[in-house]
Amino acid sequence: MNARHSIPAALVLALVSSVSAFAQGAPAPAAKEPRWYLAAIGGAVSQPAAEPLFGAEIAEHLGRHGQAYLTVSYFENLMRNSLRDALDAKSAELTRLTADTWALSGHDHGVAVVAGGKYVFGSGTVRPYVGAGLGTIHLKRTVLEARLGDVTRAVYNDFDLGEADLSLAPEGITRPLMEAAFGVGIGTGRTHFDVGYRYRSAFRTSTDLNFSQVTAGIGYRF
Repeated sequence: MNARHSIPAALVLALVSSVSAFAQGAPAPAAKEPRWYLAAIGGAVSQPAAEPLFGAEIAEHLGRHGQAYLTVSYFENLMRNSLRDALDAKSAELTRLTADTWALSGHDHGVAVVAGGKYVFGSGTVRPYVGAGLGTIHLKRTVLEARLGDVTRAVYNDFDLGEADLSLAPEGITRPLMEAAFGVGIGTGRTHFDVGYRYRSAFRTSTDLNFSQVTAGIGYRF
């Protein structure tokens, strides 16, 4: 090879060697932080009574500290303790008057859908948050007597126990709902953990429906 061809060849070889050395020495790009998570939620309503709840939540990160979320929750029983006590007292009274055993029990099943936003603190794996949301809750009341079955309407009409809007609605009622939330989210790899507290309040009901809940969730980040 003559000098005219050896100089460009040497330059190409040097350039290839430099690029190869840079590629080997350059740090790998940081893994992209997942933008979404989908989680299953379980917990208990601490007010008015310790009843189970189940649900799911999907959320999207908006910037470094923002988060938009949508939560669907199912509540086993949101009936007020005062009404439960009244049903127990009426059962005892009817048992004394009729000499037959009466056993009245009631459930206010609920399904809530809430959308809102959170402010997420910090930037590490463990990130506290505060948030608020608006949505709706659907309530369906059922009062049962052990021998007679469903006596929801009769209990209200005959004994004036409960609220008219809920007791006399065969398909239940749907009302606006607002919530305040705070807790801690933990993200590691593709796994999302959450421990939180929410205070919820429904509007346009005969009596105020305010309740709190404590939840834990686990899900997938993507």
